Amino acid sequence: MKVFLDTNIFYNNWFLTNANLQYLFHFLNNEGCELLLSKLVIEETENIRNRELSLSLAEIQKNVRKAQKLNLQKLNYDPKELGIDNYDFRSLLKEKVELIQELDYDCLSHSEIVKRALNDKKPFIRGEKGYRDTLIWLSFLDYLVRENISEEVVFITENKSDFFKMRDGIPKFHPDLESDIVQRGVKAKITPFASLFTYVNSTIDKDDHAIDKNSLEECFEDYVLDCGLDFLKGMSNSNLAEYLENSIFETKLNELLDMRIDIFEGIEDPEILHTHTLNSRDVYVSYRYNLRRVFLEIDISKFDYSQNMKELNKIFDYNEISSEIVTLYCVIRPYFDVSFIYNTRDKTLKDYEVAELWLRR
Repeated sequence: MKVFLDTNIFYNNWFLTNANLQYLFHFLNNEGCELLLSKLVIEETENIRNRELSLSLAEIQKNVRKAQKLNLQKLNYDPKELGIDNYDFRSLLKEKVELIQELDYDCLSHSEIVKRALNDKKPFIRGEKGYRDTLIWLSFLDYLVRENISEEVVFITENKSDFFKMRDGIPKFHPDLESDIVQRGVKAKITPFASLFTYVNSTIDKDDHAIDKNSLEECFEDYVLDCGLDFLKGMSNSNLAEYLENSIFETKLNELLDMRIDIFEGIEDPEILHTHTLNSRDVYVSYRYNLRRVFLEIDISKFDYSQNMKELNKIFDYNEISSEIVTLYCVIRPYFDVSFIYNTRDKTLKDYEVAELWLRR
């Protein structure tokens, strides 16, 4: 699937932080879908933002001049001291979305555009308004035909009057645009939406796409690796009896003198099983993984070992015997099903809990 966004989707969302855009970007990245954007959409978005910024700065300057008339001392105002950053919309998008296809309009036929303008063919309307929308639409169709796209493509714009005929609140492409699709032999199924809100709420599972799973992969792996090792190091006699599937640790061994855990290789087969939005900040994550080649060492008294030697030698690979202590060694592969909470606001992880653990030997 591919999703095309028009310029109006980004108006007042200059830094791509609103909820609907976040869900869309998570969905695109998690599902490996591609974002389609006309080069003109990128240029328009930057131009509109910069124009509105200039208007705001001019309004500040106007008010400073008014204030100066009310103040004896000279007021110091320098726009350079306001901390305004350069705005690069293309770079912002690349930080949010993994797969982006930028559609160029330079190769479009100028004669075709003029003909459409003279005939008021949508997206043109009377007075030749609609030039930029026409470039966006034709570059979109040109891409679909040139690349022989046959999959579903979602087309989202809030410009209903120039692109759609609304029927019972459902957008249908204007007949002029339907004619373009047929005449050009477009193979893709183009599904129109009149707002990003409608698309997100009708299509995207907000729990499943509450987070960008790919971007958090390394963060999650580091966290569950550390927590998993801490859990193993804190195992009690009853834990060992349960996870090593032998009651001897609970019924016959009096005390574990010490236990050490070392990992030789690392985490394997990490998988997010499920996500669920708890509130505006917290996301519940269920997660599965295993640790490859974990070295388990247990110190017990020489007396305990002598009383249970035959049984212990079945579980552990080898041992070392000193005057009072016997150290038992084995290599295990722990398989974890766990859960934790990810805070989307401050990017922290907490409340690691083991639901299932299997120690393969």
